[in-house]
Amino acid sequence: MEIAVLGPLSVHDDPLRVGGRDRLVLAALTTAPGEAFSVDRLADILWGDRPPASSAKNIQGCVSRLRSLLGADAIGTVPNGYRLTVPAGTLDSQRFEELLKQARALVEDDWAAAHDLLESALGLWRGSAYPELEDWDRGRQEAGRLEELRHDAEELLIEGELRAGRHREIVPRARAMVDAAPMREHRWAQLALALYRSDRQAEALEALHTLRALLSDQLGLDPGEEMVRLEAAILNHDADLEAAAVSATPPPRAPRTAPHIPGAPPDRRLAGRMEELQILGELLRRGIDGSPGAVIVHGEAGVGKTRLVTEAADTARDLGYDVLWGRCTRFGAASSPYSPFAMALEAWLAHASTTARADLLAVAPRLDSILPSLAGAADAEPQRLLPEIARGLAWLATHGPALLVIDDLQWADDSSLDLLGYLIAGFDAQDLVVMATVRDEELDPSHRLHGWLADVRRFPGVRELRLRRLGVEETEQQLKALLGARPSLKLLEAVHGRSLGNAYFTELLAHDLDMGSEALAAALPDVLADALLAAWRRLGRDAQEVARLLSVAGRPLTFEEYAVMAGLIALDSQALSRCLVQATAVGVVTVDRDDRYWFHHPLLAEVLYDTFLPGQAVPLHAAIAATLTTPSGSRAGEMRRWGDLALHHERAGAVDEAIRCSLTAAGLAEDLRVFPEQLTHLRRVIELLPRAGEPTRRAVGDQVLLLTRAAEVAALTGAFDAEYDWLDRARMLLDRATHPLLASKILCLWWDAAFNSGHASERPIVEIREAVDLASAFPDSVEYVRALGLLSETENWRGLPAAAEHAEQALEAAVRCGTDLAKAVGLQAQTFAVFGSGRAAYHESQRGDAERAHELALSIGDPALLARTGWGLTNLTQWPGETRRVAWSAYGDVAAHGSPVPGAWLAIIAADAALGEGDLAGARDSLREILPARLPKSSGVAARLVSCGLACRLGRLDEADQHLHRAEELIPDFLSMVGLIGARTSAEHLISHGRPERAGQVVLDHLQLDRTDPDTAAELLRLGAWAAADLASIDSSGTGSTGRGQRLLDRLLEDAELLPWDPFAAQPELGSLFEAESARCRRSDDEVDLWHTALDRCANASWGWEEAVASWRCAEATARTGQSSQADAMLEQALRLSRKMGAKPIERAVVALTAPDADQPARR
Repeated sequence: MEIAVLGPLSVHDDPLRVGGRDRLVLAALTTAPGEAFSVDRLADILWGDRPPASSAKNIQGCVSRLRSLLGADAIGTVPNGYRLTVPAGTLDSQRFEELLKQARALVEDDWAAAHDLLESALGLWRGSAYPELEDWDRGRQEAGRLEELRHDAEELLIEGELRAGRHREIVPRARAMVDAAPMREHRWAQLALALYRSDRQAEALEALHTLRALLSDQLGLDPGEEMVRLEAAILNHDADLEAAAVSATPPPRAPRTAPHIPGAPPDRRLAGRMEELQILGELLRRGIDGSPGAVIVHGEAGVGKTRLVTEAADTARDLGYDVLWGRCTRFGAASSPYSPFAMALEAWLAHASTTARADLLAVAPRLDSILPSLAGAADAEPQRLLPEIARGLAWLATHGPALLVIDDLQWADDSSLDLLGYLIAGFDAQDLVVMATVRDEELDPSHRLHGWLADVRRFPGVRELRLRRLGVEETEQQLKALLGARPSLKLLEAVHGRSLGNAYFTELLAHDLDMGSEALAAALPDVLADALLAAWRRLGRDAQEVARLLSVAGRPLTFEEYAVMAGLIALDSQALSRCLVQATAVGVVTVDRDDRYWFHHPLLAEVLYDTFLPGQAVPLHAAIAATLTTPSGSRAGEMRRWGDLALHHERAGAVDEAIRCSLTAAGLAEDLRVFPEQLTHLRRVIELLPRAGEPTRRAVGDQVLLLTRAAEVAALTGAFDAEYDWLDRARMLLDRATHPLLASKILCLWWDAAFNSGHASERPIVEIREAVDLASAFPDSVEYVRALGLLSETENWRGLPAAAEHAEQALEAAVRCGTDLAKAVGLQAQTFAVFGSGRAAYHESQRGDAERAHELALSIGDPALLARTGWGLTNLTQWPGETRRVAWSAYGDVAAHGSPVPGAWLAIIAADAALGEGDLAGARDSLREILPARLPKSSGVAARLVSCGLACRLGRLDEADQHLHRAEELIPDFLSMVGLIGARTSAEHLISHGRPERAGQVVLDHLQLDRTDPDTAAELLRLGAWAAADLASIDSSGTGSTGRGQRLLDRLLEDAELLPWDPFAAQPELGSLFEAESARCRRSDDEVDLWHTALDRCANASWGWEEAVASWRCAEATARTGQSSQADAMLEQALRLSRKMGAKPIERAVVALTAPDADQPARR
């Protein structure tokens, strides 16, 4: 329930919901909640000294109707009267006073928090308090008391802003406050001080003289001592008047040619937001051409709306725009119409010439009504100013392009919304662009902005952007800018895991970090905790307790579940509903798609739980556990119920019960394939088991089996360090002689875990041989099949000849074993052995083996096995399109069985194949699936390498550098690792950076290291030839030593001769590209023909990227022959292909070829 009295009486945000005498009765009762009002007293309020004979009955009717609206218990009956019995915080006046109290306590130590509290408090006011009770003395007194507190809050806000050094920004607000209460001397002092600090000494003295005249004329008084001292200090230029404090919010970057942007964020390199910046940049470019437009940027607080628009404003200045920046505030919206426009125009005027100011006022002479610096009379009606301001802005746009930014539109006054809508509706051919930001969580269902947006979005030229939270990559960029160095992977994961990509929270988490930090502190920084609690503090007391109760629950709750728990703090469902309405309205709590309540930002759960004193929450946990006795009726519901029981028993200190419930929940999670939930419960059992009683330990059983089970689940969720630690403990605890098959299985699992967690730089072979020996006494067992298969795979990676023999043995053992699991493992081993042997062509029977293995894995449903068999299928494909289709399909099979983590390699292969096809957007989409996931180190490196290649082809070299550095952090010597695309990516990266000589050396080094993979050798040879041709171009330009390109090419040809097979047999397209690049290096006469051959082959194979490259090079070679018409046709084709892909480097190179001095080929 919400009752608002700081303005016309309103219930549930509806001023018309209560009318007539009911309105007066409710207003009177709210002046003193809990106090008894006799019938006679209420009759006096309603009718004065002439109440009707039926007054008691009429009042009873009023109360009855109010109870129907507010709830039966809202108005209690007392002897001969009534009293209001609503919870604390129901009245907006109560919330206002509480917020003001909190702000006063923080003013000295934390102005930023105090500022937010004051704005929240003042934002509750919608007009004068209790206008319905003007004829009742007690009502007037209460209204006067509240108005006095309002004035105090307003002055406290200005005082804090002055201390924070924001004197220029608060001049309009301070002037409006003086106009609203001209007899409050302190306000005049604040205005004069703000004007003086803004280098407007004459206006400051004029303000003081105006006060002196006002007091003398109306009261016959002189100003007080404060004003006398201030006037003297201004006349003497007293140094004490200068702003001494530093802004609680760092000032924005100094603009190059435009006014200061009040309250914009500090100078920070923008993280991510490339697509959004492109959209805003296109809007600005269209604006220059006379196509006005508007964009509304939506997003939660702290997500980066203002930062994005600030970056766009910088771009606008570079394009020649005048930037006008205004901000809406909760403070003073009703009493300061058009305040954001006034702020924007004031900033413009501060930098405008005298002539420009005069010209603007000639067009819009009434602007002085809202611009204090023009010293006009603020007596114009708002509706008459609307066209006047619009004319002024239109005039600005006719003298060059103008960008109008309105920040925090959710707090705009009605007049400002009308004006903004008027401007947008009147878009014609002026060079005007409008950008506005909206904080979504401030928009409750009744917010007036909803209707405004519904109207505006129908206008031509208007679009909306919704900012998502930052991804891991973007958070990495942000942390690098904040810390001055690239964060460690551990730190990045910790920060993003807690901030969830909210840019402001990330900045606060990094508050106490430096470039050497490796991890976050366990406790949240105080500044972040305060930021998270700011909205919670705006709630009434009951709503605050309801939010704290949710933090004890520990997970999202349905309303029915919440209602049961709310009973523990004596709240019924109606009261709970009212509290939740409050909590969702201010953005503390949100409702998900399943109609469950949880915190808008999960970090708040952590902060609120920490508000309980030690032991204070224990009874709540025990009481909650006692309520969870009714089965839910579904397996998913039962998993949650047993999980809740485990959590609350653990926090209530009931260790044995917590273990029992966790094991039950883990079993249900396994059945449902909810592996993260299963891991949570198994981890709890492992951690609590040492504290459990002996009966519980016996019930849990063999600790080795528990550790092994937990490790297998950890691998499916990306918890690789836990997987390794638990398997290491298991193999140390196990008696291998007594349990050889279990020991063999654990060693096989450990073989994978050691590599995935980075404890081994390559697949361990000693342990896997031991696994084979342990299982060899059971030659028909699945453990023997698995150990032989993994031994063959390890030998393949190491280039050992026994790999094929052991794969055959694994398949024979699988046939003897006869189970589907054994057959799938055996067939997969055989498939990998064929791939690893370096054969250039594969038989259909081998493809059939791979398909059969995958079918068996699908029937078994093990995600890890599906990933391996899917990999085997993918290795037998030959064309990018086929590879991509098979890999992505297999990845989908893995993900559909509960965990995408084991299938990460498949998504990486699909992304790499998409690069080959030239589908750069498709590659990005595939990578987005897995980059945020917790991956094995080898998979993580591979994902970064493909991302680096994608960034190179998009022309984002800074981003490419970042990915390559992250790959080096994961595995420093990744270039030497067989099976990764490190050398290929590194060479392409170096070519993109214009370092062909170093790229050629990387190719040569790797060709000598790895002679087992013909496909990799073909790719490297082609890139080496590219580097040689680029190097030859540099040599011929006279900027380098001569002959370097040819020498590199000669060495490549020598190394190719030493390979045990034809590297281009399986991929003749790469052979054609190699030959064409070699001809480019030598400037051979047949270069054009060779590029045409390469182009045709790449087009026929659907190698989109290589087709675009070949078109570019073919056009370049043709142009050198003087065949201009043929060259133009090829240039047009290359340009079309590059633009279709978004390949900016090729596009730039092709465009450069059309320049008059284009005989030098452009570097990619």
